[in-house]
Amino acid sequence: MTESTSSESEVKQQQADDKSGELCAGNVLKLKREEMNMTQQEVASKLNLNVDYICAIELNDFDKISGKSYIYGYIRSYARLLKLPEQTITELCRGEGAETSNIVPDYMERKIAFSSEPFFSKYWFYLFILITSLLLVTWWLIRNT
Repeated sequence: MTESTSSESEVKQQQADDKSGELCAGNVLKLKREEMNMTQQEVASKLNLNVDYICAIELNDFDKISGKSYIYGYIRSYARLLKLPEQTITELCRGEGAETSNIVPDYMERKIAFSSEPFFSKYWFYLFILITSLLLVTWWLIRNT
């Protein structure tokens, strides 16, 4: 538990030390990787990823990564490898105004509008029951004649 707390404080310290004023997940991951004296190739081999993906994550250039739906998983795995709090890192990705707005494709953000009124669902249910009952009665009458 203390590792997690110290890692969170490290991330917050890195946020405070960031000179550009804009902190992204890739920057934090890169700083921590360099602090641990790891190369991108070592990280890529431990995560079973392409080195280009690690480079793209560190540069926050997610257009270079195929399979947009996997990006958050890659970032969480990378954070876990570096013993950083996964939730804090992914929150940095979702932050307002970050360059990472292209992580989640538009089609994943769209929501299908369903009627929130129970009337429509009840209406269709009762209609289905009525039609089924009528068909059952009709079949029974024809069968008995």
